[in-house]
Amino acid sequence: LRESAFMIEPVENQREPMKDTASLLEVAITSHQQNELENAETLYATILALEPNHFVATHLLGVLKNQRGDFQAAAQLLTEALRLNPRSAMAHLNMGITLWKLNRSEEALRHYQYSLILKPDHPETLMNYALAFHSLHRNEEALASLDKLLAILPEAPDALLNRGIILQELHRPGDALISFERALAVNPEDPGILLNLGIALGELNRPQEAIARFDQALTNQPDFPEALYHRGFVMHGQGRYEAALADYQGALTLRPQWTDALANRATVLHLTHRYEEALAHLEQVLVISPDLPVGLLNCGIVLRD
Repeated sequence: LRESAFMIEPVENQREPMKDTASLLEVAITSHQQNELENAETLYATILALEPNHFVATHLLGVLKNQRGDFQAAAQLLTEALRLNPRSAMAHLNMGITLWKLNRSEEALRHYQYSLILKPDHPETLMNYALAFHSLHRNEEALASLDKLLAILPEAPDALLNRGIILQELHRPGDALISFERALAVNPEDPGILLNLGIALGELNRPQEAIARFDQALTNQPDFPEALYHRGFVMHGQGRYEAALADYQGALTLRPQWTDALANRATVLHLTHRYEEALAHLEQVLVISPDLPVGLLNCGIVLRD
C-alpha cells in the first residue's frame, strides 16, 4: 500500500511561548517543511533547552526523528508530547505512524482511534488507520476506513489505489478495477496505479488491456521491476515465452534477488527445454531461500526431466 505522510505543522493552539522560542520555532518549522532536517533538529533542540516542556517542539522533533529512521527516539519524544498535551489529534496520529513503523500495529490503532475521536473526519488519520488494519490482515476494517475517507475526498488517488489493492487481496478484482480506474482518472500518469490496473485486468482475463497498462507504466517509469515482472507473467500465460523471458530478466536486472522472478523465469526456461539454465535459476532461488517449497519442488522437476 502507498503510505501517508506525517503531519508536521502544529495545529493546536498552545499557550504563548517565550518570545525567543517563538522566533526559533517559526524558523524550525520552515526548515522542517523544506526538508532541511539537520537545521530543524538543531533548532528544536535549542527550543527545548530553553523551554523543556514546549509541546510543539517536542512533538515535531519526534516527527523529525521518525523521518530520519530513529523510530525509538521518535516514540519517546511523542510519548512526552502526549504527556504535555494528551488531546492533540496530530500527536496521536504521528504516534500511531511511529508505532506502525515499529511493527506495533495494535498500539498504533489505539492512537488513531484517539485521534479520530478528536478529529473524526481527518483524512490522514483515516488513511493511516487503514494501513494499520491492513498490516494486521484486517482488510474489511481497512476497507471501511478508506470508504469513510473517500466519502470526504472522493478523488483522493492514494486512497483509491489502496482501496483497489485491498479489494484485490479480498479476491474482488472487478471491484478493484473500478477503484483503480477512478484513481487513474485523477492521476493518469501514475506508474503505481497503472501497474495495479494491469494486474486487475490480468486477473479478469483481459491480457491485451493488461499489457497496455504495463506498457504505459514502463513508459512513465522505465526502471520499474514490478511492471516488468507482471508484464512477463501475462506474456508467460499467453505462451509468448521469449517476451516473458526478456521481461523477467529485466525485472531481475533491477532486483537480482527476487525469488518470484527467478522461479518464474526458470519455469519458462523449463517449458522451452533449456533445463540447465532453469536449474541455475532455481539453485539461485534456493541459495536465497533454502527451504522454499516451490523452489525445492521445481528444482526436483527440472532434475527429473
